Amino acid sequence: MTDRRVRVGVVGAGLFAEQCHIPGIQAHPKGEVVALCARNHARVERLAARFDVPDVHTDYHELVARPDIDAVTVATPDALHCEVTLAALQAGKHVFCEKPLAMNAAQAREMAEARERSDLVGMVAFTFRYSLALMALRRLLRENAIGRPFFVQMQVHWGNLIANTHELVWRDQAAESAAGIWGDGASHLFDALAYALGPVQQICAQMMIVPRDQGTPQPDSIDLAAAMARLRLDGGSNGNLPGFSDRREGDVHVTVLTTRVDRSRLPADEIQVVGTHGAVSSTLTRGAGERASILRAGQSNWEDLDLGPEANSGQPLALTRMMGAFVDAVLRGSLDPDQDPGFDAGLHTQLALEAGLRSARSGRWEDVG
Repeated sequence: MTDRRVRVGVVGAGLFAEQCHIPGIQAHPKGEVVALCARNHARVERLAARFDVPDVHTDYHELVARPDIDAVTVATPDALHCEVTLAALQAGKHVFCEKPLAMNAAQAREMAEARERSDLVGMVAFTFRYSLALMALRRLLRENAIGRPFFVQMQVHWGNLIANTHELVWRDQAAESAAGIWGDGASHLFDALAYALGPVQQICAQMMIVPRDQGTPQPDSIDLAAAMARLRLDGGSNGNLPGFSDRREGDVHVTVLTTRVDRSRLPADEIQVVGTHGAVSSTLTRGAGERASILRAGQSNWEDLDLGPEANSGQPLALTRMMGAFVDAVLRGSLDPDQDPGFDAGLHTQLALEAGLRSARSGRWEDVG
C-alpha cells in the first residue's frame, strides 16, 4: 500500500450512489470523492452538498477527463454502464461498475476486453461476496464440511405486492434495464454461486411480466423468473448414476428464484447448499442481519455460526467492505483474485442471464457461454 489517496468521481445520483458508492468510498481512510455527475443538476447539487463533495457535472465526459480523478464508479441505469465504463477506461481511470455489468453479453465482453487492454482495475458491484455469511458458507464448502455438494437453492424477493398506484421506474423498462429482476437479482445469485462453488453451465428458465390493472403503467421488463441450472464440479466420475440419464456424480443441480412482485413471509433471501454429509445456508444481504448455518449429518437441528458483532449491527456493512475493497484494489493496482469480482465475473453472469433468456423463449436447457 502507498500513502496516496484514491480520488474518485461518481457517475449517477440515484439511491445506490447515495447509499453505497459515495459513503463507501468516503469511509475508507484513503478514499476521496472529488466530483459527482448526473443529468439532473438540481439532484446532483443536493447530493454533493449532503456529502460535502466539491464539484458536480451533468456530462460524464467532463468528469472522466479530469486529471485529478484516479477512478470512476458507475451508478447509472444499466443502459449507460457500457458507454460510461469505456469512456472512463479510455481516459485512464479505474472503474467500479454496478451490476449487471451491461445490457447484454456483447457489451460485457467489450468492457472486459477494454479493461484487459488498459491494465486498469475493473470491478463489479457483487455485494454478496462481502457479506460475512456468504464468506462463512464458502469457507465451509472449501473445508469439505458437508461432503460433496449436489444441490443448491437460491432466491431473492425484492419487491412487494402489486399496487394500482405503482409507478414505473427505470428497472421496469426494458430500454433501461437488463431484463428487470432477472438482471438485477439473478446476476447477484449467479455470482454468489460462482464465488462459493463454481460457475453455472446450463440453465432452463421460465419468466413472466405480470399485467397491471388496466389504465395503469405497464412494465416491459421481467417481474419474476424461476430457473433450474446445472454445474459440474471437478473430481466427479464420468458415468451416469443408475436410473438417471442426466445425473452424473459431480453434477450440482441448482434452483433459482428472483421476484419483484411479492414479499416473502419470512426473511428468505438466501443460498442453501446440500451435500452428501450435511447442508449449509447463508442469508444474502447487504450486511445487516446476517446469518450462516450448518446442518451436519446425523443432526436434526441447524447450528448457527458465530459471525461476530458486525453481522447484526443493523448497518449494510457489506456495501462498505465492497467499496473499501475497490479503493484497496486501486492502491495495489490489481484486484484480490480470491475475493474481488472483476469484469470477467461480470461477463460470466451476463452469459448466464442470456442463457436464461434464451431458455425462456425456447423452452429448453441452454448452455451458458
